[in-house]
Amino acid sequence: MTDCFIHASDLHLDAPLGRLGRLGEEVRGRLAAEAGEAWSSLVELTIAKGASFLVLAGDIFHDGVGNVATQVKFHEGLRSLGAKNIKVLICHGNHDPLTADFNRIGDLPDNVEVFPAGSPKIYDVDLLNSTGTVSVSGLSFGQKHEKANLAKQFLQLEPACRPHVAVLHANLGGDKDHGPYAPCTITDLVAAPVDYWALGHIHLRQLRVLAPNRYAAYCGNLQGRNFKDAECHPKGAYVVPVEDGQIGEPAFVACDRVRFVQDDVLVEPDDDIEAVIDRINAAAQSAATGAEGRPVVWSLTLVGQHRDPSAIRRLVDFDDQNSHDALGGGDLAEVLNGGGLALAESVVTLHRSREELIAEGGVRAIVLRALDDDVVRSTLERLIDDLPASIPLKALTDGEEGSADGEEGSADGEEGSGINDLLEQVAILAEDLLVARLGESSG
Repeated sequence: MTDCFIHASDLHLDAPLGRLGRLGEEVRGRLAAEAGEAWSSLVELTIAKGASFLVLAGDIFHDGVGNVATQVKFHEGLRSLGAKNIKVLICHGNHDPLTADFNRIGDLPDNVEVFPAGSPKIYDVDLLNSTGTVSVSGLSFGQKHEKANLAKQFLQLEPACRPHVAVLHANLGGDKDHGPYAPCTITDLVAAPVDYWALGHIHLRQLRVLAPNRYAAYCGNLQGRNFKDAECHPKGAYVVPVEDGQIGEPAFVACDRVRFVQDDVLVEPDDDIEAVIDRINAAAQSAATGAEGRPVVWSLTLVGQHRDPSAIRRLVDFDDQNSHDALGGGDLAEVLNGGGLALAESVVTLHRSREELIAEGGVRAIVLRALDDDVVRSTLERLIDDLPASIPLKALTDGEEGSADGEEGSADGEEGSGINDLLEQVAILAEDLLVARLGESSG
């Protein structure tokens, strides 16, 4: 078996799931319980891969030290890893800093090491499947709002003849979607004698190659909990191989037990209601397939234009029982692997045709009729005449760019015909754009 270690972070074990909207209490409780098993999935993955160690890069708990039940379950997982001689090395981040009031329910198992605040500490970890060793250094937050560049403290470490893994909770590159804690730059990471930066804090998975066999990685959080863009992705950990004294390319493995998915479903002006429902059902099926059997907490938004936006709006208005039945009701939950439609809205606007707009009169009619005016048409012709000469003739015709003897155009007026065709296309495009804009209404 190939030697490896597991990189996970941002477990937020005691954090509740976010907005579950329309879902009932029974479903909410079941999904919350299932999401709580992501930690068990990580433990199982670590054992199944025969990993030599597991690093946790901060925010194990969402609220300080976490509640008693959460800590008990966490310790049970640590002991399961210890039974397989797998070490666990932990740093703490902004959600669970090592402050003076950080009190655990009991001692951690002997296979666990916690990196202190202040300066990096190094542990040498023997590989389970070979005679090699990996140096693992790390540093915890000593306060919630850590403003210092902690990555620079790793510059003082002595280069080693073995692979070096650094574990740190930090904001690399100034990510605006997360707090500016322990800010650092890619230059800081490259300069340190580290082969793999196991980073935490950013919930969207990222992998950067610093040099051959050198990486900086955010594995993302372990379990998505809301409909933020960074949460609606597969969540899990990196499996990082260690071969011939070098770090290999990390491989992501999903550990989440519930998947948050948000979808936009397009509505066209001439769609009938059945076509829209079919499109919704297809999107739900795609979300379920992508989740690979996990329950899907689904957010649906209908977007576009329609001649009867109120009818579209009723599809997602579950105060109307007929609409709920039309979308499948309980069947939709079954399609979503036991999850459900949590949020649904329509932002579909009213669509009116050119004829309807002209019939209404007013400014809209005047603008649309202007396209038929000789002055407007002559203006379009002048614009086309001024097009750069570099545009090939074949862009203006349906034929080839020149005749068989290499001459561009022919004596039968092919070029003039092409320009007229282009003029018609421009006029149609202008009209389509105007109708789309002028005919749009919130309805």
